[in-house]
Amino acid sequence: MGKDYRLPSEAEWEYGCRAGSITAYCWGDVITTELANYNYSVGDTTDVGKYPPNAFGLYDMHGNVWEWTGERV
Repeated sequence: MGKDYRLPSEAEWEYGCRAGSITAYCWGDVITTELANYNYSVGDTTDVGKYPPNAFGLYDMHGNVWEWTGERV
């Protein structure tokens, strides 16, 4: 208790998602259903950790759910 939490900024989310990569996705330039749940490929959201983590150890940064940030549009 007593801790403040917030959504990451767009820049923070991008940094965490890319994990040092310069490709379209943290693992390369091609997305597959073995690497992420995207475009309703499984018809619903999946449990966290079903797909491999990125180089920072973060799971499901591409696909599965909308990427929410604290930025206003």
